[in-house]
Amino acid sequence: MSDSEAHFCCPSCNRLVLKGSSFCKVCGQVFERGDLKPCALCLEFKDLKRSHAIPNSVFKKLFNRGGGQAIVVNNDVETYAKRTNDSWWEHQLCLGCERHLNESYEEYSLLFLRGKRGKKIEHDRDITFSEVDITKIQLFFLSIFWRAANSEDLAYSHIFIPEPWNNELREYIFKKQPVPLNLVTVKISYLTYEGSNGDYSEKVAKGIIPSPFSRRLPYSRF
Repeated sequence: MSDSEAHFCCPSCNRLVLKGSSFCKVCGQVFERGDLKPCALCLEFKDLKRSHAIPNSVFKKLFNRGGGQAIVVNNDVETYAKRTNDSWWEHQLCLGCERHLNESYEEYSLLFLRGKRGKKIEHDRDITFSEVDITKIQLFFLSIFWRAANSEDLAYSHIFIPEPWNNELREYIFKKQPVPLNLVTVKISYLTYEGSNGDYSEKVAKGIIPSPFSRRLPYSRF
C-alpha cells in the first residue's frame, strides 16, 4: 500500500495523518471519524491490536512493584505526581507488526537493559554497558519514540515528529535498518531519586514512570 492510500494531508498544516485519525497532533485539527485506521507501521488495513509505545512488560513490572499502580510525574510544575494503572495503550499496530517490534527489538533490548545479556557494570551514579547490538538498541528506543509520536493517547500529546522524518523513521523501523545519525540519535539517562537526607534510592526510582515530554534543543532536527 502506498503512503497516499494510507495517509491524508491535514487541511490546517499539511502534515501527513493516518486515515481514520481523530485529530492532528501538530496543529490540533479535529477530524470526523471515517475510514478504518490502517496499521501505523505497515500501513495495511488489518485488525489492530492493543499496542503500547512503552512495552507493556515495563508497566506490568511497575504495577507489580507498586501494588497495582505506578507513580506518574511530568515536567509541569503545577501538576502533582499521581498514581495510575493506565498503560497508555491504543489500537495502533496489526498483529504482524506487534510481533515484528517485539521479536526484532524489544525482547533483546529489555534483556540487555536488565543485565541478562551482554555486560552491565554499575558505578556509584551511572551504568556502563558493553557487548551490545547497537542497531537493535537504537531501533528499540526509536520505535518507542515513533509509536508515541503517532499515538493519540493523551499521555503522548506533546510528542510528534514532523514530516518527512516521521515516515522515514517508520521505514527504517519496519525494514530493520540502522537509522543514520544525522536523522536522529538516542540518549539514555540513568534515573535516580535523591531523598531529603541526600541518599539516592534506586528502589524509589523504579516505582516512578515519567510522563513523556519534549525538549527543543538548538541542534535538534526534531
